[in-house]
Amino acid sequence: VVVKVEDKTAPIPNLAILPTIIGNCKTIITTIPTATDNCMGNIIATTTNPLQYTTPGNYVIVWNYNDGNGNISTQNQNINIVSEPLPTANPAQNFCKIAQPKISDLQITGTAINWYDASGNILNTNTLLVDGTKYYATQTLNGCESAKTEITVTINDPNPPTGNNLQDFCSAQFPKVSDLVATGQNILWYDNSGILIPASTLLSDGKTYYGTQTINGCESTQKIAVTVTINN
Repeated sequence: VVVKVEDKTAPIPNLAILPTIIGNCKTIITTIPTATDNCMGNIIATTTNPLQYTTPGNYVIVWNYNDGNGNISTQNQNINIVSEPLPTANPAQNFCKIAQPKISDLQITGTAINWYDASGNILNTNTLLVDGTKYYATQTLNGCESAKTEITVTINDPNPPTGNNLQDFCSAQFPKVSDLVATGQNILWYDNSGILIPASTLLSDGKTYYGTQTINGCESTQKIAVTVTINN
């Protein structure tokens, strides 16, 4: 009588379907699946795929159950590495040039915000904003940085008011700043030191006054210069 003892049955996974693992950029796979073999008993799976993930995306781990007798069964497990949520912001933001807006003036909601230019260079929050430029922001949660949200910046700088640069008045009229003639909206007048002059201020002979206009809440950075002559 010839007796032949052999193992022809591959290990049977203990879970028919392995659960999908959802994680973030710091995910490490620590739960190793097992299978049962008729001869060897409990089999712990092995794999050549990575067990640590740092980049968002979908991955598949191929687990191998080897009973050591030439029988191998395999099982796939899906790994879904998700990005942290984007910070929230209005994708189009407007500013006044006269305020010299910086990146720190951009309105955004998030945690540990980082700012980048279009080339991926990180930007200092004191960087002055440039009209028509796109800026990109991420937030960092649980030690993971999110993808970038895009913000396009518009810098408003109205034209200065228009008018005659030389204006004459009669001293007997006691001309005031409000008598200066210029075409524009919400005109403000300044002296040569940039100090705002009240409209009721009397004009001075030979003095130059500088006027701006304000449109949609933005004051022009350039000014009209008006030199006054007071005739006696």
